[in-house]
Amino acid sequence: MDLTHWLNSCERTRMSEESEIFSIKASHPYRSGDKSAELYKDSIQESIKNIIPPHLYHQNPDFKITTKKRFEELDNLLPLVYCDIEDTSPSPLIINLICDAYFTQGTGRFVCDLFSRWLIPGKQYPLTIIRSMNFEFKNNSKKNYFFMELIINITDEKDITPIKNNLPSIINDLRMCILCVQHVRYIINSKPLNLQQKKFIIQENIASLIDRPSKEFDNTIFDQIHQLLIKASAENKVTQLQQDFAPLLETQPKAFDRDIFDEMQHFSLLFHDNFTAMREVKHLYRLISYQYLFRKSLINSINLEPHKRHLSIKIIRTKLHQPSETFPALGILVSINLFEENEVFEDRHLLRAIQSSLPGVQKVKNSYIRDRRGNKKMCLLYMEVKKSDHTSFTFQEIKSLRASLPGEIKSRIETVIHPLFIHRNEEEVMRNILILSKQLKYVDDLPQVIINFHKQIGHQLSFLIVMLRLIKGKPEPVKSLIETSSPHLVLTNCDIKMVGMLKKRYPKEANVIEVRLEKKQFLRKDYSLDLYKARQTLITELTYAFGEIRDYNGGMISKQQEVLSKLKELIHDMNINNDFLLENFFYSLKPAHKQSLIDPPVLKTLFLLMLQTLNHDFLQERFVLKHCVTDNYAFSSLTSIEPSLIEIIKMTLEESPLKIDFTTTHVQLDELQSLNFLIHYQTPDEFLDFQNLLRKGAKTWQTVNDTSIKEFKSNISIPT
Repeated sequence: MDLTHWLNSCERTRMSEESEIFSIKASHPYRSGDKSAELYKDSIQESIKNIIPPHLYHQNPDFKITTKKRFEELDNLLPLVYCDIEDTSPSPLIINLICDAYFTQGTGRFVCDLFSRWLIPGKQYPLTIIRSMNFEFKNNSKKNYFFMELIINITDEKDITPIKNNLPSIINDLRMCILCVQHVRYIINSKPLNLQQKKFIIQENIASLIDRPSKEFDNTIFDQIHQLLIKASAENKVTQLQQDFAPLLETQPKAFDRDIFDEMQHFSLLFHDNFTAMREVKHLYRLISYQYLFRKSLINSINLEPHKRHLSIKIIRTKLHQPSETFPALGILVSINLFEENEVFEDRHLLRAIQSSLPGVQKVKNSYIRDRRGNKKMCLLYMEVKKSDHTSFTFQEIKSLRASLPGEIKSRIETVIHPLFIHRNEEEVMRNILILSKQLKYVDDLPQVIINFHKQIGHQLSFLIVMLRLIKGKPEPVKSLIETSSPHLVLTNCDIKMVGMLKKRYPKEANVIEVRLEKKQFLRKDYSLDLYKARQTLITELTYAFGEIRDYNGGMISKQQEVLSKLKELIHDMNINNDFLLENFFYSLKPAHKQSLIDPPVLKTLFLLMLQTLNHDFLQERFVLKHCVTDNYAFSSLTSIEPSLIEIIKMTLEESPLKIDFTTTHVQLDELQSLNFLIHYQTPDEFLDFQNLLRKGAKTWQTVNDTSIKEFKSNISIPT
């Protein structure tokens, strides 16, 4: 063999050995003998040769590089992007990419979107060919790589030049994005650091990628880096959740089935990235599990008892990890059914229910989650609360919250009503003017006022006021007096008429006024409007404006408010603060005129007796009856979870021929109904007759419902 032939043979051998260094194989197995897979792999191999720099393929005679060094240098160059486009049209734009396969999930979708939309901003190109493959080099099997080839057909020759000009910046942006995502995912998975430390490391990493110090970045870029960190953390936790839920299908098949993964997917959409990143995987795991079980339980309960209120509550201790600190919080998970479409229960209702037991707690920002799927009558929501000083919740606080929260939630369900559409009744207005005109008989008579509720508009209550006054001298106009003395009143209309003279000297001025009040301050715990309180506020404001006035149609109301105020003082002196229940008790007194006639201490005794029956254990007995007797009154309180029993007792009393002077009050609290009696007896026999009526009603209920019931007995002594 001559020397030239030998040298050529050696060169071919060397080139063959060098090409074998970067020989690839698929990372995933495929069927042996699959020629199409082998051909696909070989075509990828040829494309990879165009991307890897030539100096890594060919050995420099003056400086030999080992195989290990070649792959180290290749890894330092990743991601590698190769683009090729011809100068004439039509021309295919070929994009080849090699990057690390670890922590770069989603790269393929991103590359397709980037080159399709941003070759020329505002113009979208169809993708002609897309192919990709996860592979490894045979000489470096410890690491996986990802290859992608994208071909776009450029048909307009005018586009070629701007595309060539844009390609360098697009390629640079692509490399930066891949490296940023890779860094973030790597740090999230491998560094046991808090969010603030991870954020700082990522800033430094990205700054080093483009040879600029991190302090040169503005806050907007850092904020975006932080959002990228949060996104990666959330993504990692969702993956962990999927792994944690899988064993439940085998260990608890009755409680969990395959749709738990659909539930998890749904809640991963509800849990925004900030929510997921700030919470531990264990807490998310518990939350999704309870949501899933609560939802199944609520659906089953509604199907069995559609006309009953169903409520489930779970209180979960947790810790929130923010970039600057970690603090304890309480998570409250609630599932409840709503009876009507106009019933509403949202975060503001839940927060106020919680604050009624734990005053001063605050809602954790962005912690409210509501599941709005399926039946509109189903309500599943979650909220977290914290203390302002970030201290932990005590066992006693949680116990108190657990005991009071069910009742608070049920009492705070809001019923949204349609606004009233009412026109002013001019005939009624004129009749009221004539009535008040007759009341002005003397020069020193006070201004006469009739106040009627008119309508509610948006966030305001509208009242119609008819006021008559005597004009003596030059009084200030009504409109000016209201605007200057009563800033809380919104005057919308004021009609003035002269309706006669007193002693032929003093004109009688009739003012028909429409004023409005903000209704927020008059909402009760269940979001019903307290018109009595609104009217009383209006009287106070009118007194500021006009001085002392006479409330013509408010005498009885004023007396009722006086009795109620004294009753509240007596109850508050006993450290009982439940004005909502107390008001329901007072305003349900029948006959209604007794509300202004019965002494507050007597009502206090009946209210305290009712509280005793409401605290009864109704799991043991379906009802409870208690009595109390004084020298002049006998008190009875019957509380039951059987509404039909209460109704039959009321019907029995109504149909009774006995003439007994008694007052009733009927209060409903959650599923309990309490019927209370105040008997003003003259002789002991009257109270005994009343007890016999209760026994008669109980026996009637027992017969109708075919249910045994204990005997209504009384072992109290009645004063003679």
